[in-house]
Amino acid sequence: MFSNLGIVREAISDTELKVLSIGEGKEIIVQASKDYVSSIKAELNDEDGETIVVEYDLKTKIVNENIVD
Repeated sequence: MFSNLGIVREAISDTELKVLSIGEGKEIIVQASKDYVSSIKAELNDEDGETIVVEYDLKTKIVNENIVD
């Protein structure tokens, strides 16, 4: 049902995020723009402790950056 959603674990480069796939329960690497990853890094460093969930394409492993909270 939620096979294309993942919980962000960490930013591993300027354009890559390590996420825990909600559907499969395993960690995968997904691609995103530098600006998007930069904003995710800022959120991860924020002390509020919120979980960040992203949607990504199952085949290409590219994050859908059009979703806004």
